[in-house]
This record gives sequence, structure tokens and C-alpha cells, in this order.
Amino acid sequence: MHEEFSPGWRSEIDLNTTLGIEKHDGFYAVRSRLHPDHVWGNFLLFEALPRKSKALTWIGLHEMVFPGRAAAFSTAFGWMKDRQGTEHEQELIQRGFAIGRETVFCAGPRDIAPVPGEGGVLIEPVSKDIEWRRILDNRIRAFATGKYQDFKQRFEQDKFQQFKALSRQGRGNWFVLRLAGAEVGDMGIFLDTGGGARLQEVWIYPQHQGKGLGKMMVALSCRAMLSRFDPDVFISVTGPDSPAGGLYRSIGFKQAGTLARAVLIRQDLRLDEIMALNGT
Repeated sequence: MHEEFSPGWRSEIDLNTTLGIEKHDGFYAVRSRLHPDHVWGNFLLFEALPRKSKALTWIGLHEMVFPGRAAAFSTAFGWMKDRQGTEHEQELIQRGFAIGRETVFCAGPRDIAPVPGEGGVLIEPVSKDIEWRRILDNRIRAFATGKYQDFKQRFEQDKFQQFKALSRQGRGNWFVLRLAGAEVGDMGIFLDTGGGARLQEVWIYPQHQGKGLGKMMVALSCRAMLSRFDPDVFISVTGPDSPAGGLYRSIGFKQAGTLARAVLIRQDLRLDEIMALNGT
């Protein structure tokens, strides 16, 4: 992965093994080898959000790289250096684009604060197919419910196929947290090619939430990664108002930028089609 990429974008793209990157003059084109319909598999990535509007330029570049895609599916951009409230951002909004921002947190290997232990707490890496299947089934039961269930299930399956492949490639682990022998949460940490270790899908099961176990699971998983892989930095990306930010700060993570993007999806697409567009 290119050294000039910010940690959030580097890990975002590098850990999706279906993506390819093409360098152009002033931007990158990110393209999915498997899913030509997916929004965040097919977009343009710029170094920064300009102060002055270049919306027509960006849209023209998108059409040049992905001819006909705007009319069929979507137009999508990402940028590494963010400036909120610029003329350019306002014009994108006026043209119908939705702007999304997530907070990037980073921690060095020595930054992870010790967390007081609790008797019977154990972190274990996942290795067997039956364990992967159980974790995926738990996620599907929790998150692939209600309307458009088939598309939500596909989304979970695609994600975990990627995570399992990364684990098999020796690029990290999926971990389960056990309390007195019972499985109470799970999460993943995987290495990008720049030496960063990205936290994925941190989840304490509903009946065990509110007990401080999330903090314990993240800290123990990071330490387990250090003992085996020795990453340069840990990376996590969360929603701007997510309570997870407080968890990361409490164990030594610091805010390290923003993962920002804009998307305009063809207006007549149905919700199920939009969900498919946003798959991995």
C-alpha cells in the first residue's frame, strides 16, 4: 500500500483483498475485482477536500475512470485530509451527495494502558472452521434481521469470508473473549502492508455489555497481537458519536484524523439494491 495514504484509508483499502488501486494524476481509483456494483469498492480517493469547489472536476474524473457508472449505480469519493464546511463540500451537498465522516484512532505498541483483570477472563485466537461458523452465525442472528434479511446476511458472510482469508494468510487473528469459560465477545485485528493493525468489529454480546468487558477485550487482543506480529501502530475507525471512542481513549488511543467520503446513489434504486451496493 502507498506510504502517503493515511492510516485509516490505508487499512480500509488494504484489508479488503478484492480491491485494486490505480494511481492517476492527483488521485487514486479504487476498483473491486469482484463487485463492480459496490459503492466502496469503486470510488475515487483524493489527497484532500479542496477549499474552493472542484465538484464538476471530480465528477468528470469519476466519469472518465468509471464511464456510465453514475447513471447505473453511484458516484463516490473519499479524501485523506479533511476540511469541513468548505465551498467544495457545500457544492457536493447541493448536488445531492451525502457526506460521511468517521473518526480514526491510533495507538502505538507502548500506548496500550494496562487494564485491571477479572478472574476467569481469557482471550483466545480463532483457528477452527467450526469456531468461525459459530461466530458468523451469532452475527447473522444479531444483525441480519428484519427487512431485507437476505442482503444483510450476504453482507455479514462477505465480511467474514475476508476476515477468515486474512487470518489464513497470517495477517492477524480473530479473538474471542471468555469469562469463566463462557464466550462473551469477539473481535478481529489484522495487519495492513504499512505495519498498522486495524481493529475490526469489536462486539461484546448484548447480555454482557455494560461491564467493562469491551475495554478488557480490546486491550488483551492488542497485547496478543504484539506478542505474535509486532505491529507499528493499532488503528480503529468509529462513527463520530460512537461511545467506542471513549473506550479507545481510556486504554491509550488518540484521535488521529478522519476518514471522510461523499456518495451520490442513483435516486430510483430500491433500498435492497442500495444495501447491495454498500457490501464488501
